[in-house]
Amino acid sequence: MSRLYDEDFYSWTIEQAEALRAAGRARLNTPRTIDWEAVAEEIESMGRSQASELGSRYYRLLTHLLKWRYQPQRRSRSWRATIVEQRLGLADLIEGNPGMKPMRARAFEKAYRNARKLAAAETGLPVETFPETSPFTLEEAMNEDFFPDPEA
Repeated sequence: MSRLYDEDFYSWTIEQAEALRAAGRARLNTPRTIDWEAVAEEIESMGRSQASELGSRYYRLLTHLLKWRYQPQRRSRSWRATIVEQRLGLADLIEGNPGMKPMRARAFEKAYRNARKLAAAETGLPVETFPETSPFTLEEAMNEDFFPDPEA
């Protein structure tokens, strides 16, 4: 069990929350009463925090990729650094939580919807400037050599 904790924290939180709920249903107790459901909920919330970080990092990455493509005259080292930072953080997050791999595509799509709005707010361009679906694939967005060309 501790191996899973070390290798896939997200999956560990899901398993542990279920085990705690099962213990509560079995009415397992110690000399002091344990609120199994509350403890399970707290552990589960740690897993949700990891999932939230996945979406948040995609959101920042996609916002900057959009700005990079649609406002090329404003490109900066800061934008490039943010893109690199988010890619590295995402790679580390998935490596430490491989159980989250199936969540990537959905998190990416959801993050894009919000990134599109933030890119519009930050660039001053109309939201319609940005496609309704991501112009970048998940693989492109995560490719360390990919920096999109300006929209033709």
